[in-house]
Amino acid sequence: MGLKIEHMILLWSLLLIPVLLVLFWIIQAGRRRKLGRLADPALVAQLMPNRSTVKPVIRFIFFLGGLLFLLLAVMNPMIGTKEKQMKTEGIDVIIALDISNSMRAEDLKPNRLESAKAAVDGLLNRMGDNRLGLVVFAGTAFTQMPLTSDYNAAQIFLDDISTGDIPAQGTAIGTAIELATRSFAETEGRGKAIIVISDGENHEDDAEAAARKAAEKGILVSTIGLGSTTGSPIPEYRNGTAIGYKKDRQGNTVMTKLNETMMKQIALAGKGIYVHGSGSDVGLDAVMSELGKLQKKEMDEVKYSEYDSLYPLFAFIALCFFVIESLVSNRSYQWTARMNLFNDKKNTAK
Repeated sequence: MGLKIEHMILLWSLLLIPVLLVLFWIIQAGRRRKLGRLADPALVAQLMPNRSTVKPVIRFIFFLGGLLFLLLAVMNPMIGTKEKQMKTEGIDVIIALDISNSMRAEDLKPNRLESAKAAVDGLLNRMGDNRLGLVVFAGTAFTQMPLTSDYNAAQIFLDDISTGDIPAQGTAIGTAIELATRSFAETEGRGKAIIVISDGENHEDDAEAAARKAAEKGILVSTIGLGSTTGSPIPEYRNGTAIGYKKDRQGNTVMTKLNETMMKQIALAGKGIYVHGSGSDVGLDAVMSELGKLQKKEMDEVKYSEYDSLYPLFAFIALCFFVIESLVSNRSYQWTARMNLFNDKKNTAK
C-alpha cells in the first residue's frame, strides 16, 4: 500500500504540537502557583465550586487532536489504490557530502555547503529512473538517506543537513567512501557511482585506498572540489548571529583552502573524474553527464498509478475533535455542584 504526501515541506508544522504542549503545561503550572499563593487549595475549592481542573486538560487534548489532523489534512496525504508493475532503467548514485565546519566558508555564495545542497536539490528534478542516496561526513560519516527514487523524501533529508549534524570535526573522506560502498545493493549490471563533494581538507584516513577498493567492486568514485585554492576564513555563529571568524590558538584567523591535489588523486584512484565546483550546479552536471555512460539495468518496481486523497477523512476527524472540544466546558457540571451544596446543608444541620 503506497503512501505519499503532496506537501512534504509542511511536515515541519508538526513541531507545533510539542511546542503547544509545553506552553500549556507552563501556563497551567503558573495558574496553580498563583492560586496556591492566594489561598489554601481547600478554601479555593469552596470559593470556586464550579471550577474544574480536569476539563481544561480534556479540552486541550481535543484541541491538539483537531490541530494534528488539520495539519495532516493540509499536507494532503494520498494512498495508492492501483498498483502497476513498471520497468525502470537507471544507475545508482550516492553523494558523499562534506559537512565539516570548513564548508561554512563563503568563497561560494552563500557558502560551500549551501551551494552544494542547492545543486543536489536541482539534480533531484533530473534524476529520471536513477536512484540517489546521501552520505554526510565530517570527523566520521553516516547515511543521511539510503538509495531511493522518492525524490520528495530526498528533498526533506537534504534540507535537514547542516554543519552541526556531526559533533566530531574533521574530513573523513575515506570513511564516507567505505560507508557509501557498503550501501550499494549487489545488483549485477547496474551502474554504481559515488560523488564526493568536499573541499578536500582530509586529515583522517586514506581516502585514495577507499576509492581504489570501491573501483575494484565496479563503483566509480568521482569528486567535486569546493572552495578557492587561495583560502577563505570560516565564519562562526552564536544563536544564528555571525560573531567573527574561526581562529587558531595563537589568535590568527584560520583559512580553509581547497585541496585540489587530494580531490584529483581520489578521483584517479576511483576511476572517476574530478571537477572544480563552480556555477549554480557546482560541477554536478558535468559529473552526471559522465556517469550517463555507465551501464543501466532494468529493474522491476511497483509503482502506483492512482492515488486517493486522505484530505476529506483527516479534515472530518479534525472537525469532530474541534466540535467535541467546544462542547466541553471548563466548569464542573451543575448537578455535581448542587449535590455538593446539598451535602454541605445536611452536614450543617447535624
